[in-house]
Amino acid sequence: TWSAKFKKEALKCYIPIFVIICFETVVRIKFLGKDPFEQLILLIKSFAWGNDYSLNCNYKLVGYLWFVIALFWAKWIYRLISSKGRLFCVGTICLLCIVSLFFLGKIILPHNFDNLFICVFYLEVGNLLKRLKLFDENGPLFWGGFIVLFLIWLCVGLKYPFMLDINHREYDAVIVMNSILGSILFMRLCKSIVNYFAFRRVVWLGRHTLPLLYIHQIDSCLGIFLKLSEKLKNVDISFLFLLRMLVYVVLLILVVNFKKFIDKNIDNEFSGAH
Repeated sequence: TWSAKFKKEALKCYIPIFVIICFETVVRIKFLGKDPFEQLILLIKSFAWGNDYSLNCNYKLVGYLWFVIALFWAKWIYRLISSKGRLFCVGTICLLCIVSLFFLGKIILPHNFDNLFICVFYLEVGNLLKRLKLFDENGPLFWGGFIVLFLIWLCVGLKYPFMLDINHREYDAVIVMNSILGSILFMRLCKSIVNYFAFRRVVWLGRHTLPLLYIHQIDSCLGIFLKLSEKLKNVDISFLFLLRMLVYVVLLILVVNFKKFIDKNIDNEFSGAH
């Protein structure tokens, strides 16, 4: 049923995020000397709100993971709208997206509902591009078109250098269109080079982009390495860099397996309930 599927996907979305922000909180209390009570309040507020860009704090516990929450809700809204028919889906999404553009940057709603319909619009565009077979090997976008689109994307990106800033929420139609263009370019580029032997080795990373995003967020809390750098001033900086990379590799393996463990248990729980 839709209800059971929603609960299952919600657990898969929110449990890893909760565990990660708990880990960040422990690191900040244990290694960075932050006040435990303040950090606990920050944890509760951040998780309850689903993002922490409207909270009065210097550090972001949810941080980059706002994207995971926004994508979860956008996928469900998109499923509900698209179930009503193709014409209704396209019309509703365009209308809601236009309305959202007027409110973005003016208000920040819990669980990223202020930019939710922009995300839904991206899903619809992705579905359309898939129908057009734009990413197929013999699709309409080959190297000539790729270069032209790349130049357009680059020029707009230079004019709007803030468009990749996570704290910037005042989007307009140009930025939205350019972000779509950038996605098309890089997806097409990945499809083109994935068959080369040198790039086959990193395909595994492409299959685990969500754990990579988790690591990206964890990285922002590991200021402990900066303290290590101060204490180990005489140690070669390349050694510290290799140490940090080693920690990230270990973390990535742990996070990938943890995510698989969580997903498997949730799947078993719901398959047993039905």
